[in-house]
Amino acid sequence: MAQFDIDSLKNEFVHSTYALLMELVIRTNQSLLLKPFTFVTSFVAFLFCLVLTYFVAGKMAEMESVRLEAAYNVTFNQAVDAVVVKINAYEEMLRATQGLFYVSPDLSREDFANFYQSLKLEENYPGIQGLGYVVALSPEQKQMHINAVRQSGMLSYDIHPQGVRDKYTSNLYIEPVTKKNMRALGFDMYADITRRDAMDRAVKTGKASITEKVFLKQDGSDSTINGLLMYLPVYIDASESDVAIGKRTIHSGWVYAVFRIDDVLQDVLMTHKNVGLLNIYDDEAEKSESLLFSQPGVASEESFSLQKSYEVGGRTWSFVGQPDREFADSILRNNTVITWIIGIVISLLFALVIAAIAKSRANAIRIASQMTKSYRQNARRLALATEAAEIAIWEWDVETNIIMFDSMASKVFGLPNSTEQMDYAEFEKLIHEADLLPFRVAVEQSIQQHKSFDVRSRIHHGAEIRMIHTSAELYFNDAGQLLSLVGVSYDITEDWQHQKRILETEQRWKHALEGSGAGVWDWDVANNVVVFSDKLLAMLGYAPGEIIGQMEHWLKLIHPQDIERVTADINRMFSGEKPEYRNEHRILSKDGSWKWMLGSATVAERDADGNPIRVIGTKTDISWRKQAE
Repeated sequence: MAQFDIDSLKNEFVHSTYALLMELVIRTNQSLLLKPFTFVTSFVAFLFCLVLTYFVAGKMAEMESVRLEAAYNVTFNQAVDAVVVKINAYEEMLRATQGLFYVSPDLSREDFANFYQSLKLEENYPGIQGLGYVVALSPEQKQMHINAVRQSGMLSYDIHPQGVRDKYTSNLYIEPVTKKNMRALGFDMYADITRRDAMDRAVKTGKASITEKVFLKQDGSDSTINGLLMYLPVYIDASESDVAIGKRTIHSGWVYAVFRIDDVLQDVLMTHKNVGLLNIYDDEAEKSESLLFSQPGVASEESFSLQKSYEVGGRTWSFVGQPDREFADSILRNNTVITWIIGIVISLLFALVIAAIAKSRANAIRIASQMTKSYRQNARRLALATEAAEIAIWEWDVETNIIMFDSMASKVFGLPNSTEQMDYAEFEKLIHEADLLPFRVAVEQSIQQHKSFDVRSRIHHGAEIRMIHTSAELYFNDAGQLLSLVGVSYDITEDWQHQKRILETEQRWKHALEGSGAGVWDWDVANNVVVFSDKLLAMLGYAPGEIIGQMEHWLKLIHPQDIERVTADINRMFSGEKPEYRNEHRILSKDGSWKWMLGSATVAERDADGNPIRVIGTKTDISWRKQAE
């Protein structure tokens, strides 16, 4: 309906302008165009308006480009963050596998297979090709290891490739059991330089480490696909059985995961389809092999791109994005042609007006008459514009306490079509009872401060409740007494309902997190206010609202030996050194005991200077795991 009104407005504008041009040409006498002075004056006026139109059109195009870049920046950052979070999820899966070996150092092949089945990796980790364990061997241990595995029933087991090396490894366990994976059984990954670099980095840092891009063979085919391997060291050497895991120095092997790059990233980007053209590069790889992933598309005419780098598994990945044509079309409103058409028409009108004025005083009088007519037409166009935009214009005469409406008031406020004015007290009855007091306060403050006001309030729109945005200007006499308020009101119910849906969605994901066993905390960094979920407080034995909502009070509950590490990790997240905060620490329960908690968080929002505004995180009770360790 709105599109129909706007098209009608354009058509009426073109027809009325054409009629006005013809009438001006006739009334100003075509012979005057032959007079040099009149011609030059009109031509200069016409050029001036065209130059002004050029600058206006350029400014509008510049504003559209800025708006497009801002919109794409949000979309790009969301997609990149989703990719990093997805890759980090694989690290969590490996840490669970690592913990399995610490709990059961003599883990059998059947135990490992049962553990793999319980993870349901194909469902929860798209693109996964294998989960395995690589044992580290010295040259002296190699043959004993081979004999032991063969005695367990794998008679054809051997370490390959053959050759004499200072250090050996063997792919001892791998799931699922496929032809391709079985061919990798006994493979010495340390013999491959690409895998060796990642394995050494994992041992050195104690963290999950990713290889550069490798080529994986598929079952039943000679074709290859792009893949990555992620390693995590395991320290279960018998000589260090009495040493705490965090202080052990002799690693006995690695747990690892193999996954297909394209499958992982495409699964993430299914929820970020409007990210446009996206390329992901491994900055530390050879230039010819640095491209990890590329999402194709048709680039938009707006030539700009965004780049962001993250440390992922010990390597630096760069994300380069550019909006595609579909995204640009959804954001941009191409008004350049309309601007030029209106500018040319106004230029012609202005030139003809100047020509008419230059001819004689009589023409000036006639032109004044035409300008009056043009003003009425403009008023009509304004009325059509307000109708197309569904904007109601009203004026409150303070002396008579009467509020007067234009024709759109009936639609915006739900009034009868014949309503042109009403008593202000009756107007207040339209406002929802819960919003009446804030509305009165806004009006009173505006009067006291001699400033305009903007307020949102619900109204009774017939049988419905709708949200209205109202802006008003105040007019005072020379003595400072208020004469009237002139304002505009328009319906923002859809935006209001959209915001409500966003809040409901946020509540749902908070409930989802808590349903998984995690407690949620939400930190307003700017105002230093933190909200803890009831579940999080209940984990520690506190009642809802018992801990005051400031971060300082929460930090006082952290164990003195852990507080320095916690604050350091928070600061690294704030500075952007790390994409997220993850920390295991002890927290004082209400009964005086210490509980081990896994805390994780991410900066949900930053200001224009990159300073964090809002942080959202979870805490999970891991005391059971610490006791097992």
